[in-house]
Amino acid sequence: ELAVDPLVQPLLIRLRDVRPEADLFDEITRVLADAPLPDGVGKELAAVFSRAPRLVLLLDCFDELIHASCTGLGSFFLRAQDLLRDHRVQGVVCFGRDTVFAREDTAIPKGVRLVTLLPFDDAQVTVWCERWEAITGRAFDWRRFT
Repeated sequence: ELAVDPLVQPLLIRLRDVRPEADLFDEITRVLADAPLPDGVGKELAAVFSRAPRLVLLLDCFDELIHASCTGLGSFFLRAQDLLRDHRVQGVVCFGRDTVFAREDTAIPKGVRLVTLLPFDDAQVTVWCERWEAITGRAFDWRRFT
């Protein structure tokens, strides 16, 4: 439902830049303000972030943040739920390796959707590369990444 709302603004944050025990909203604001962007754009992004009504956080490196945290998975989810409850963000999507939790983990709040992306086999990679080339006009050599 968030994907079809034209007012939703996605914001990608790499959690490796966030201090694990600090307030999540404050840390994201700090990361944006400190971003090495030209002409002070990071500070402007931080100001917009603090007022954006339909913001969806895309949090990358979730597994790295949890490994660096003393309080762990449960604390992170509570802080993310606070952002949702207080209507500071519209949604939160976390990306990372699934090595930090299992589907039956009690730290994961009820109602959270877990999606696991499985690796492509060679045939799927070949199809993806063919589609990439058809759309972009450029070949993609996946073998250079293996």
